[in-house]
Amino acid sequence: MTFLDPVKLTLLGLLVVIAAAYLLRMPRRRLRVPDALVARLALADTSRINRQKRTLISLAIQVVILVLLTVAAALPYLGETREGNRSLIVLFDVSASMQADDAGLQVLSDREASGTSTRTRFTRGLDAVRGLVRDMRRGDRMMLMTVGRTVNVVLNFQGDRDVIMHALDGLVPTAEEANFADACRLAASMGRSGASPEIVLVTDGAVRPDDLAALARIETATLKIVNVGKSSDNLGITGFHVRRNLDSPTDYEALVSIVNASGEPREVEVELLLNGQVFDIASVEVPAGGEAVQVFREKLRVGGILEARLRVVDALAADNVAYEVLKPPARLRVLLVSDDTNASSFLVRAVGSNAGAVEGMVLTPEQYRDAIAANPSVLRDQRDAVIFDRWIPDSADELPPTHLLSIDCVPPGMPVVAGEPFDKPLIRKWETGHPLMSYLNLRNVFITSARRLDVSEPKKGEPPVERVAEMVTSPLVLAWERAMPNGGTGRRIRSRPQRFVVIAFNPRESDIVLRKELPLLLWNSFLWFRDGTEPPTQVAPGATIALDAGEDVDAEKVTVVTPAGDGETVPVDPETGVAFFGATSTAGVYRYRVGKTEDAFAVNPGGRFESDVRPAKDLALDAETLDADELAAVYPGGRELWPWLLFVAALVLTFEAIVFHRRIYF
Repeated sequence: MTFLDPVKLTLLGLLVVIAAAYLLRMPRRRLRVPDALVARLALADTSRINRQKRTLISLAIQVVILVLLTVAAALPYLGETREGNRSLIVLFDVSASMQADDAGLQVLSDREASGTSTRTRFTRGLDAVRGLVRDMRRGDRMMLMTVGRTVNVVLNFQGDRDVIMHALDGLVPTAEEANFADACRLAASMGRSGASPEIVLVTDGAVRPDDLAALARIETATLKIVNVGKSSDNLGITGFHVRRNLDSPTDYEALVSIVNASGEPREVEVELLLNGQVFDIASVEVPAGGEAVQVFREKLRVGGILEARLRVVDALAADNVAYEVLKPPARLRVLLVSDDTNASSFLVRAVGSNAGAVEGMVLTPEQYRDAIAANPSVLRDQRDAVIFDRWIPDSADELPPTHLLSIDCVPPGMPVVAGEPFDKPLIRKWETGHPLMSYLNLRNVFITSARRLDVSEPKKGEPPVERVAEMVTSPLVLAWERAMPNGGTGRRIRSRPQRFVVIAFNPRESDIVLRKELPLLLWNSFLWFRDGTEPPTQVAPGATIALDAGEDVDAEKVTVVTPAGDGETVPVDPETGVAFFGATSTAGVYRYRVGKTEDAFAVNPGGRFESDVRPAKDLALDAETLDADELAAVYPGGRELWPWLLFVAALVLTFEAIVFHRRIYF
């Protein structure tokens, strides 16, 4: 037994004071009685303790109490002690691969018996850290950090074991990828500032060795690794995306990427479900250590939750399912304003016969002036874009609050001045990376005449005009965007910008009408108008998603329902109309509501790196390896005795109060 505070033992010197106080005898008091018989009877009663014995017993009790309190103050410790106090920095891996159950060592079909258990790598890691906590001595401290997409400091050098145990009980695994690079840099900075801490990595070994490089450069810290992972086979979905066919809004392609983290090729069945109902199944051969992609082509006229599922039982069940939010088929509503309303016109065909992808309407300039120019806001909820062909209103107040495509004319209010036409222009260059130029090749396009355009500086706070394609002396195609006007309604539109596309020539005076570039240019313009108007359908685990409140300027909050069914409220920024939600660490479907509008987005596990649950063979780190199961079995090697001594002292005081200090009447 040792004492953690032996200086307090000097209090035993008070025994001299107590002994002196008891040994000083008080003078006898004379007591007169009417008869000597009373005195003889009192002296003959042997059940009473005489005064001398009472004094000695009381002295012994006080000595015992003082010794117990003094020894308790010196903090006696039974067991092995260490020199100095330990500072533990624990990096705990909470990534998706920590949910693996290494009892499922082989990839099985769903018709075979599963050898899995309920003890995942995550629970083994928790048990190991609990063993570290139980082994802590007085003065030891522990910093606990969880490592996912971001590094979260759960406890900052806490010495209370009960507090640490409570914090460990609150940890849960995530669907994120472990960011050990940032975690190790943070631990390294703490290691350099502290007094030789012990840095303990609790991980399954599915770590990139380069991410641990920051720890290898620390000379003042002791490195330890608790590896809770074993080599296990696994199949997992690493990517699930849905794209709409450009020719039809009801035709979709679903791409499912599957990785095989094992040494043998595997065949697996992939199910595709819509709103919980299976409507397609495919068998996929995945090479050993490789990846395969299964493409489902479907015609879907309704939206919902699309789910891809592997029919397997393997080490990691979390990556056997992935989700995607399928939006209902939507058409881009376009109005064409042109004096060429012939059914054979290329613009009429573009807005009216694109297999349902575009919902078109055609008006002449006279009809536009009579029906719309006085109140253009009527188009705000009816049309997504308006095409002005060689004519456009003279006043910006007559423009609709929609996206605008102007051909051989310039919208008023745009920082561009239209000049006179000039003949036989030559196309000098075009920005191949711009969305309007996707799949376009303007080389050798012949143009008879084009309009000269002079681009000026925009107003303060507005973006500059983009020169998407240029002739030798003037721009050919321009792109611009600004804040969407309210269209005279008095309502503030904040959900999307208003986009402009200006084509500086009449396609009828060019051979572009005979080439694929004209329909591609129109279609790229439609896609650019639509881009950004649909909310995202997927977000990476742990990432923050921006939820748009739309045009509802009165929206103050967005209610998000997590996959576990818990509701969370996120405030809406009144300026931008966006609510930022970051609690996306759990895989599944998140549903959110803004007013009466409901939508959803999906979170899928970390990706190929997390699906490969096989531990790295060499972490390139000079560290001591600790066995997780041995740590989990650790119980306190020592015990602090001062609480028990205080308890015994209280019992002695109680005994003295009840038994010894009873009144004696003579």
